[in-house]
Amino acid sequence: MKSAQVPSSPVLGNQTFRYWYNSTNSGKSQVFLTSVTVSGATTYYPQWTYPTLTISNQITGSTADKSKIFTYTIAVNNESGTAYSGKSFSYTGGTVDGETGVTAPANGIASSNSSGEIKISLSHGQKVTIQLPGYYDQVKVTQSEISTYWTTYTTEADEKFNSNATENPISMDATNRSLAFVNSNDSSQPVIYQQKMEGEWTKDQGDNYGRKLTVYIRDLYGDGIDTQGSSFSTSEKAEFPGCRYAQVYLSTYDAPKADRGFKFRYTDTESVPLESLFSCRKLTSGSFTDIEGKTVTATSEKPIWEFKMFSTYKFDQNKNYFIYVRDLTGKWTKYLLDTKGFIE
Repeated sequence: MKSAQVPSSPVLGNQTFRYWYNSTNSGKSQVFLTSVTVSGATTYYPQWTYPTLTISNQITGSTADKSKIFTYTIAVNNESGTAYSGKSFSYTGGTVDGETGVTAPANGIASSNSSGEIKISLSHGQKVTIQLPGYYDQVKVTQSEISTYWTTYTTEADEKFNSNATENPISMDATNRSLAFVNSNDSSQPVIYQQKMEGEWTKDQGDNYGRKLTVYIRDLYGDGIDTQGSSFSTSEKAEFPGCRYAQVYLSTYDAPKADRGFKFRYTDTESVPLESLFSCRKLTSGSFTDIEGKTVTATSEKPIWEFKMFSTYKFDQNKNYFIYVRDLTGKWTKYLLDTKGFIE
């Protein structure tokens, strides 16, 4: 076969083409198409590199212990969903880009159990790249949980998830995959303060008369209110409309408790970003008095977010209203507003 007749640049996912081999050769030995002699119809297949899975681990936060070890359980099935029982997986160690003073884990081989699972332990700044045996294998990764740490991971496609485990098996699809886990340990607890309502009642308005509301929000531990939505997963960014100043919402939805905070979800029929109804500013000095007569002082270390309603708002007296605040740890805090009490 002449060079011009050899197929060029075969493609499979993002794998690298290596060579051609005879379809009848179980060992897949390399064949040079320009020099091989054939006497009949012959089929040749391209051989690519096999995909890899890279898992990295980082530890962040003001109260984080970077000597903590996190263990990852990687379950690997073939394209048909059958576990690779007793299979040896080679891996290479490395360090996360930008991390200094970190020692890469040693290269090694991990043998899977009867469920096709291998375990890898990583400290801060370490990563491993695991060689997979098939182009279309399925993998599921679960990281061990350590109390007070909350976990996110980001894929090679820049999709972020607030979880310590992949929800469903990931199909390799002849593509090198990566999962960058970040374990954070920050102290953050938003507190919402309400001032007395403002407004005047008129007979024709009945119970649902217009009122103006002012609320103040601060983090007891510092400056931990999520302002840019950095704690949101990819799916949450698609769900919530987002806020320019702070991730704070007014809602009639009574969210249930979660493992951390509350399970607040957004629908525009019952929730609205607070800043769409309120002016907003960040205070680093001064003080205010809340509805219970408590004086709260703002500092640069512990700033306060002030939200003042632009104009009167008709609160339905047959509903409860809540303020939801998102902190940088990804937790929602809920506060029940007093919309039925006295006004001034």
